[in-house]
Amino acid sequence: MALTELRIAVHRIIFLAAALAAIPALAQQSDTSAETECTERFKATDLNGDGVITHTEIAKAQKLPPALAKESLIGRNGFMAACAKVVAEQAAANKAEAGAAASDSSLKPAGDPK
Repeated sequence: MALTELRIAVHRIIFLAAALAAIPALAQQSDTSAETECTERFKATDLNGDGVITHTEIAKAQKLPPALAKESLIGRNGFMAACAKVVAEQAAANKAEAGAAASDSSLKPAGDPK
């Protein structure tokens, strides 16, 4: 029985090491996906495609970063910066939740089925 518990513990350590090694790749991937997401949000909000979000477009926006809600004109750069901040905060919160869940499961005794 002790050998089985040792094997399970070793597998958990290997899994945790692999997960930690993947973090830099995930960070780079999330930067690209954040830029893509923000670009899509900007295009969806800039209804007339002029590169500036006006007060009329802001009023109709569905996914506008909260920091920009009270602006009257928003350029692409300002939108992208605010959006990237929101997406990064969401990713950090998701990462923290995933880390907490992973550490909860790795702390359980090997024989505990829960």
